[in-house]
Amino acid sequence: MSTHRSPTVEFQGSCLHHFLKEMKKQKLTIANLSAKKSRLFVLHYCNKCHIPHHLRAIDLCVENISDAIESLLDECDDLSLLEKEFGRGLSELSNFAGFMASHIALLEQVGAFMWHERPNVVDEEQHPMMSQWGRYPIYSMLMNSLEDDGYTSHFHGLQIILLAAYSSLSHSPDTFSVYMKDQEKRLKKNQSSASAAGFFIRNWSDNNVDDDTLEFFSDDINVYEWCEDIISARDDSATEERPLYRQTMSPLISKWRSFQFQRKSAHGEKKRGKAKPYNRKASSWHGGYCRYNSGIVSESILIDDNGVVEKVAYGHGLNTIPVTSIKIKNAPTLMPEEEAKYADLEDDEQGDYDEIISVDDPTPSCNNIFSKRQIPKIIQSNQNLIGQFSNATSVEIAQLVKLCLDVMNAPVSHSDLVSYAAPMALLMLYTGCSLRDVAHGTRWSIDHSSSKAKITSVLSSGKRIWFIKVASVQRKKRLTHDLLAQCRVVESYIKIPDEFGLADFLKAQYQEHLDSKETGRIFQKKLREYRLILNELLHLLPNGNRLNEHKIANFLPAHITHQTGDVAATILSTGQYLPLGKTLLHYSAPSPHYLESVRCKVWDKLCRDIPLPSSIKPEADKLPAISTSSVSQLCPTFDSIIDMVQYTKNAIRSANKSGDILDTHNMMTYYTVQMFAYGTGVRAICSPLSCVTAFDPNTKTVVISDKDGDDFYNSRLCILPQLVCRQLEAYQEHVEQLKKTTYFSAINDNLLIDIPDYFYLDKHVNPTEIKPSISFSLQALFLNLPMNTNRRFIRTYLMEKGVSGELINAFMGHWGIGQEPWGKFSTCSPFELIEMVAPHIDELLTALNFTIERGLADV
Repeated sequence: MSTHRSPTVEFQGSCLHHFLKEMKKQKLTIANLSAKKSRLFVLHYCNKCHIPHHLRAIDLCVENISDAIESLLDECDDLSLLEKEFGRGLSELSNFAGFMASHIALLEQVGAFMWHERPNVVDEEQHPMMSQWGRYPIYSMLMNSLEDDGYTSHFHGLQIILLAAYSSLSHSPDTFSVYMKDQEKRLKKNQSSASAAGFFIRNWSDNNVDDDTLEFFSDDINVYEWCEDIISARDDSATEERPLYRQTMSPLISKWRSFQFQRKSAHGEKKRGKAKPYNRKASSWHGGYCRYNSGIVSESILIDDNGVVEKVAYGHGLNTIPVTSIKIKNAPTLMPEEEAKYADLEDDEQGDYDEIISVDDPTPSCNNIFSKRQIPKIIQSNQNLIGQFSNATSVEIAQLVKLCLDVMNAPVSHSDLVSYAAPMALLMLYTGCSLRDVAHGTRWSIDHSSSKAKITSVLSSGKRIWFIKVASVQRKKRLTHDLLAQCRVVESYIKIPDEFGLADFLKAQYQEHLDSKETGRIFQKKLREYRLILNELLHLLPNGNRLNEHKIANFLPAHITHQTGDVAATILSTGQYLPLGKTLLHYSAPSPHYLESVRCKVWDKLCRDIPLPSSIKPEADKLPAISTSSVSQLCPTFDSIIDMVQYTKNAIRSANKSGDILDTHNMMTYYTVQMFAYGTGVRAICSPLSCVTAFDPNTKTVVISDKDGDDFYNSRLCILPQLVCRQLEAYQEHVEQLKKTTYFSAINDNLLIDIPDYFYLDKHVNPTEIKPSISFSLQALFLNLPMNTNRRFIRTYLMEKGVSGELINAFMGHWGIGQEPWGKFSTCSPFELIEMVAPHIDELLTALNFTIERGLADV
């Protein structure tokens, strides 16, 4: 793409200047305006849209504006936000576009370049404003159109929304003055936010926007709801990145909404309230994090290379308070950056974060760090105890279910608000989804096709079932087709039966709306309206019932976590975020059948524990029998690992037979490292076998410290499988034979270095450290996966074998404060924990066809 930027054209002597002169000469008018006011009107809207004075391709721009206005008038019920900028019914903008479109010949006469009259030498694929996107982002955006008929009206609607936002921010005498006199200065007004928003529209026009983003814009155009969603903060699901449409458009839209409030205040319509000061006592706890007024936050502070807190102060001005007593637990990075890319560790897997920060001074000015009294709350939340005050009781849930079923059986006996709230409350309880997910992410399908929404009701074998979208981690690194070919198939949903008859009730309740579409959104109102009607329902519960929106949505997730001990299973099957969940999701890739069976067992137990009506049957009797493989990305298939093992063994034998010492040793080392990795779950770090020096031959245990600091907080005790022990012994015999070879001795005997126990050989046959980069290059011919995929494979394997999540986390080294497998809150011996995992690891190594390879020791 060319980086050339065309020079700016000033007003004097420009095409726009000549056009206005011709308007005066020909006495052209717009609507009921006089000739002079008509010229001012045109100039005013050229400024609002920031149309360049050269008027390049303005015919394409006004054509799209006219089409967009027509789409909005047909499909949008509330235009109030747009009418403040463009007149009632968007009449002013429509008049401007219509006038300019009707005088294309005059525009061409004054020298403006008309797109539809362009000569053949002009490339049709090139954007008319290609070299001036950054100067005129909104004008450039208005020239784009969409070929997909299914989204054309939504695309046009978003264009007008962004135009309204930009026009509102440009609505001032100063801006108009610089538009006439100084284009360079005019270009600096809100340019950064406008450029980001224009980027999204142009990307959408080129079909470079993913389907998940388009899902939000697939329903009827709702200007207010779209704007609120665009500027909203990240929701409770912190496992996914902020969507592209929010990243790009929120700076412009948020400025616009803020500007609207300021204008209201200036005209006396509504006073803008002052921001409320932070009140630590008023904050609450959710998911292990302190919820401040701005939402859920987890802050960190700067630390130098020695782990010492730099001198910092929190607060502003006279209220600044120096922090002198801070306790911190910091985990260093696992490896150098140049090696990390071969291990394929995402930023949140690297370990270079501050796990806990406490400060003695709990004053409000220190609100971006944790005080001592908050840390026990984190510990309690991390233990996922059912008896926590933030969780609902079985009695409270039973009262809610009884109330909702009574409402659904006799809706005419209750108000409309309560009758609409009852199925939503049961859907939150049954799916474990938040009110936001239920209100915005529930879809209806007339057949068995799933949607990209969070929850979908589909028809299967004549019965209604629910599809729930499986949560996943958003990866920053791109995955190639060759790499994905060796990973398990990705499927994005699990299936659950229609408990409580919710689908039939919703079908009757929203029949008129659902019959008109094959696939559509069930709940059409704004989130705050559903929150109000849910509270109306909760007011009917007996006195003493403490249920609220949060407790209903988190009841099932809390019980799944409690019974499985695995936060990953909870997040995957419900989407509710919990502490440590993001890291676990990088390594968890269970099949949907496993997630469905786990959820079935938990729900069946709840049906027995909670006195639910007898008409509700255990879910196990109604589960679909067929289930497809569904995993997150980068979990290798069994076949790909078996092929890796077999290829490596053949390579060792072939190189040994041909007398190639270099290849024999390096493949022998690679094979030993891989067997050790799949037998212990060690991370892909430099010198992974160095921990063998801490091996105890009597107990067959080894201390692994692959993600740790000086306090060894994350060190774990692991039983070394017998097969791995024998392979390590065979490797030592191989090294002894290597040292006796003439070629190796001649090169290395004179070196003043100690030959390590485990090493690769470089091209000069000198020992070198075992690094992910070297291992990755050795497997290039038969395995495209990064080195750390062994941990994804092992955790998924143990999950599907039914091993408790607590045991898996102890084996993998995944825990947070309060969850240490042999800490003061644990009642289990580390030996007992790991011995329960060891049989499954032995079985895994056998299934992968790992055997003893002796390398040069066979000679």
